[in-house]
Amino acid sequence: MRFGMLIYPGVSEYELGVFTSVLSYAKQTRTDIEVCTLARTRGSIQTSGGLVLTPHYAFPSAPEFTVLMVPSGTQTQKHARDPLTKQYLQNHPTHYAAVGSGIVFLGESGQIKNKEVSTSLELESLVWKYEPLDVQTASFAKFAGNYFAESQGQVLELAYSVIEDHFDAGIYGLVRSKFGAGLSSG
Repeated sequence: MRFGMLIYPGVSEYELGVFTSVLSYAKQTRTDIEVCTLARTRGSIQTSGGLVLTPHYAFPSAPEFTVLMVPSGTQTQKHARDPLTKQYLQNHPTHYAAVGSGIVFLGESGQIKNKEVSTSLELESLVWKYEPLDVQTASFAKFAGNYFAESQGQVLELAYSVIEDHFDAGIYGLVRSKFGAGLSSG
C-alpha cells in the first residue's frame, strides 16, 4: 500500500506532518506500507513555514497511490494550474484526501467534476466553478473513497479515516492509541 502527498512551493508542512505521523504508526505494524511525497520535479521545495523538502518522486517516475493527500498551501490556484500538475492528476486516478485549498488542485484537473465534495464556506463558490455534483460545507466529509477536510484542524480526523478505511480494526485501534499517547506524553 502506498500513500502519497503532493508537495509544491508554499505547501503546509503541518498537514504533511500530521498525515505522515499517523501513517507512520500503521507502517510500524505493516511492512508493505510506503508513505512518500511527490512533486512536478525532484528539486527542493520550500514549505509555507520555510522548511525545505525534497520529494521522493517526480511526476514522470511516480508510482500509483492508494490515496494521494493534497494539502493546502499558499498560492494554491497558481500551482494547481501548472500544466504538468494537471496532467499528472488527470492521468493517475486514485482516491484523494484534500485539505483546505488542496481541493483546488482536484478542481483544476477535473477530478471533482460531477462528484460530491466538501469544502469550507470560504472556498465554496470557487469549488462550484469546477462543476461538482454537490458541494457540502462540512468540517470533514468522505464520498466514494475520497476525503475532504475543511482546514488544518481536521487533518487528524482525515488521517484516522484513511487508516480506518484501509486497515483492519486492530491496526486502526493501535494507531489511534499510539498517536493519542504520543500527543499526551509530549
